Amino acid sequence: MTDKMYKEYKILKGSEIRGSQLRLPRAITIHKAALLHPCVTVNSCIRNSADAEIIILTLHRLSIPDEPVYPIQEVEEIAVICTKEDLSLPEVYALRKDFPVGLPHSNARAFEHPVSLCISDVPFSDFRHQFNAYDYINYIINWFNRNSLGLLHEKDRPLEVFFQFNKICTFKNIQSVDACYGLYTELSKLTSTLEFVSKNKATHYIVNIPTNSNVSKNMACLPKTIGELADISSVIGKSVPDTILQTLVSTVAGKTQLPLLILLYIPSKRMARGKDERIDLFLVRITPKARDIRHKYGVLTPENFKKWFNEIPIEIIFTVEPVARQYNALFNAKDLLYKKLVVIGAGTLGSNILDSFVREGISEEVVFLDFDYLLPHNVARHILSPNMVMYSKVKALENHYSGIIDQKITAIEKDMLRLSENDKKIIYKDTDLIVDASTSVAVERKIAFEPYSEKYRCCTVFLNPRGNELVMLMEDKARTQRLDLLEMSYQRNLIIRSELSSHLEMVDQQRTNSFSCRSISSILDYDNVGILAGIASQQIQKASKRDNCSLCIWRVNGQDSTVSKISLNISKWKQYKSEDIQVYLANDVQNEMENQKRLSHDKETGGCLFGCYDKDRRIIYVLYMHPAPCDSQSTPASFIRGCEGLSQVKNEISRKTYHQVTYLGEWHSHPNGNCAPSSTDKEQFRQMSDWLEQEDLPFVQAISGNDGIYINAKI
Repeated sequence: MTDKMYKEYKILKGSEIRGSQLRLPRAITIHKAALLHPCVTVNSCIRNSADAEIIILTLHRLSIPDEPVYPIQEVEEIAVICTKEDLSLPEVYALRKDFPVGLPHSNARAFEHPVSLCISDVPFSDFRHQFNAYDYINYIINWFNRNSLGLLHEKDRPLEVFFQFNKICTFKNIQSVDACYGLYTELSKLTSTLEFVSKNKATHYIVNIPTNSNVSKNMACLPKTIGELADISSVIGKSVPDTILQTLVSTVAGKTQLPLLILLYIPSKRMARGKDERIDLFLVRITPKARDIRHKYGVLTPENFKKWFNEIPIEIIFTVEPVARQYNALFNAKDLLYKKLVVIGAGTLGSNILDSFVREGISEEVVFLDFDYLLPHNVARHILSPNMVMYSKVKALENHYSGIIDQKITAIEKDMLRLSENDKKIIYKDTDLIVDASTSVAVERKIAFEPYSEKYRCCTVFLNPRGNELVMLMEDKARTQRLDLLEMSYQRNLIIRSELSSHLEMVDQQRTNSFSCRSISSILDYDNVGILAGIASQQIQKASKRDNCSLCIWRVNGQDSTVSKISLNISKWKQYKSEDIQVYLANDVQNEMENQKRLSHDKETGGCLFGCYDKDRRIIYVLYMHPAPCDSQSTPASFIRGCEGLSQVKNEISRKTYHQVTYLGEWHSHPNGNCAPSSTDKEQFRQMSDWLEQEDLPFVQAISGNDGIYINAKI
C-alpha cells in the first residue's frame, strides 16, 4: 500500500510517531522484534485517541505457491494494534484494499476492510505470562503462508459457519408449521431471542427459506445487502433475493405491515458429491416493512425496483441451539433414559438431584412433589435463589425450569401421604422410575407398597445426619427386593459392619425457626451435599439400567475430598404367615440359627431376635439374631436364655440404627425333633406376647427344627 493509504481506515486513525516514542510495553517489544526480523519492515507507528499504539508492518518473502488456494500475495501489509489495557492479544489487520474477506481464521467485524486476522484460538490470558514478540510475528507470517495453501484448517476440522456474523440469537420455543409471527428481542448489542407468537404480539413477519446444499470454501463472508445473497439458491431453484420477492408478491406475507425476518437454512458440505456436514440457520433482518417492499414492486419499473431491492440493507444474525431437553442431553452425552421420572422431596438432596436430572435431559417428563416452602435457612443448601424464600418449593422449581423446550415439568404441591386419586395417577401412571429423596420412612414404605399395577421402579436416597455419606436403595427391575426389604438389609449392615458403626451418629443442631417444635436442622457441609448429589444422580441412572437391585453407601473424606464406595450385603428373605401377620425372616438370620444349632450338637440353644415392624401393614422384619448369652442354660430338651450382656447389645443396636431396630422376640432350637412348638413353647409365647402387648410391642417366636423353622407372631 503506497502513500500511506491505510490512513483511510477509521480504525487506524491517529498521530504518527517514531518507534522510539512508543510507550506501551507490548508495542515496544513487538516493534523491536520486527526491526530484527529478516522478513519484516517497519513502515510507521501511530498512537490513537484511546492511547492504543499501532505498528504498520510489511511482510516480505511470504511462502506463497504459484497458484494459491486463496489470493494471498508474497508481500502483504499489516497493522498490529496494542491497547493500553493489554488484556487481549494485539489485533492484526491485513491492509490491502482487495484482501479477500472471509478467509479461514478471520474475524467478523462491522466493516469489511481492513480484514481482521485470528492469529491464535488460545485465550491470551493462557500464554500472556510468556508472550514472545518474535514468535508472535512468526505466527502472523505462518497465518498467511498456511492460508495460501489451504492448510490453516485441518482436514478433519469441522466446516466453518457459512456466513460471518456479529450477533447471535436463540429460540424461546419451537416453530409450528403455520407460525409466521415472531417476537424478536435484543438483550444486548450481541445477543437476542426469537419467540414464535400470535400476530398481536409480533415484532416481525417470518419467512422460512431453505437453500440447496452449498460447497463450503471455509471462506465466510458477511453480506450487507439483499443483493449479496444472490449467489445462494433456494430449494425452489431461485436465488434467495428472488425467493424473498416471490413470497412477498404471491402470498399474504406481502400484506403485513411488519418488517421481515428471514429464517435462512443453509446446508454445507466439503465436496460437491459429498454429504452435508452442517446446517446453519441464520436470521436475516430486513428493515423495510413487507407491505412497503410490495408497494415499491408495484410502482417502480422492474429495473429501478431491482436496483432498490438489491441495495436494501440486511443484518445477518447467527442462531444457536435453543434451551431444549434434547440439547441438554446431547451436551451431557446422555441418552433418553425415561419417558417419565418422579422425584419425591425437593429439599437439600432432592433439589440438587432434580437439578441434574432436568439439566441432563434424561426424561421427557419430570414430576416432582413436595408440600414444603423455601424458608430462609434452606437457602444455605438449596438450588433455589434467595428471592424464592417463602414460596412453595415445587412451584418455584417449576418456574426455575420453565423455558426448556420439549421438557415437560409437572409440580405437585402435596404431601405424599395425603394424595388424591388424581394425584396418584399423575405420579404412578406410565412412570419408569420413582426417586424418593424425602428422608421419610413413611414415604418410602408407601411407594414400596402402593397397589398400582404400573411397572415403575423405586429408589430411595438420603444423607446420613452428618451429611458426609449418601445411601442409595434401588429396587430390582422385577421388584422382588422392594424398598422396605432393602431398608432392612441396610439396617442389618449397620449392626454387623464395624466401618458403619458411627454412620447414623447425630451432629450439632441449630434452631432454624421458632414456629414449630420440629424446628431443628442438622448442620451440613454444602460442599459434601454437592458431591454426593452428583453421585446420586449418576448412580441412580446407572443402577436403573441394570436389572438387579443395588444397596450402597458413598462416603466423603472431608480432609482430602476423596469418595469411597461401600457396597452393602443384600439379604434374601423368607416370608412366613402368622394369622394376619406377615413375618419376613432374613436368610442370614436363618443360616446363623442353623450354625448355632450345629455348634450346640444335641443340646437346645437360642437367642434374641431383632428387627423392625410395621403395624399399619401388619409386617414384622427379623433381620438380626444375637446368640445365647454365656449365662444361658441348655439341655437336650430345654433352653433357658440368659441375660448377661443383653442390655448393652440392645443399646448398641439401637445406637447404630438410630432407634430403628428393636428387640422383637426369642428363638430356640429343637436339635432332635421338628420345629413344632411344645406346650412349654406355647405357654412362653402367650406369656411373652401378653407382657409385651402391655407396652404396645410385638413379639416373635421362632423355633428351628430338623424340618425347618416355625414362626409365631403377635403385633
